[in-house]
Amino acid sequence: LNRLMLSGHPKAAFGNAFQAASQQMNRQLLGFQLSGGYTLQNIQLALSAISNVPRSKISSLRLLVDTNRNGQEDFGEQWVEASTITVDGSTGTATFIFTGGQASDSGFVVVGDFVGLERGNTVTFGVTPAGIIAGAGVVTTGSAPTVKHTVASPLMLLDAPFQASNGLIAATQLANVPLMTF
Repeated sequence: LNRLMLSGHPKAAFGNAFQAASQQMNRQLLGFQLSGGYTLQNIQLALSAISNVPRSKISSLRLLVDTNRNGQEDFGEQWVEASTITVDGSTGTATFIFTGGQASDSGFVVVGDFVGLERGNTVTFGVTPAGIIAGAGVVTTGSAPTVKHTVASPLMLLDAPFQASNGLIAATQLANVPLMTF
């Protein structure tokens, strides 16, 4: 029996990566690992429990082939861009295709960029055995934890639609800064 085992990433548990900001860049969204011995053709992630995150707010999703399973990019490790990202209401998918195949014995970390997010926007990322395609006769078993990401509350004043144009910078004290205009 040809069994490919799916499990959580050994680095650690991945948690909510969204902060209180409308733009979220390079957020680690999901981690998992696969056992060795097979050649992957593609991986399809499941997006679920989506709340007010249409496709237009997802700038990109990338998959790090984390060969040493440390949860970060190292020299020689490969990035794969999602070939398709779909969102239909509260569910969606992201598909990563490995042209020429990819050895299954690795960790994987999903990283994404988002724009135009608002307080409470939510999306859950997961991968199931059915989403791992490794060729005819290979059965994937096991599971990896899903990860829910929600934009924190409250958003910073910089993200408010009524924010006055100003030059806020990181400082211990700012004088004469207009906070709201009507």
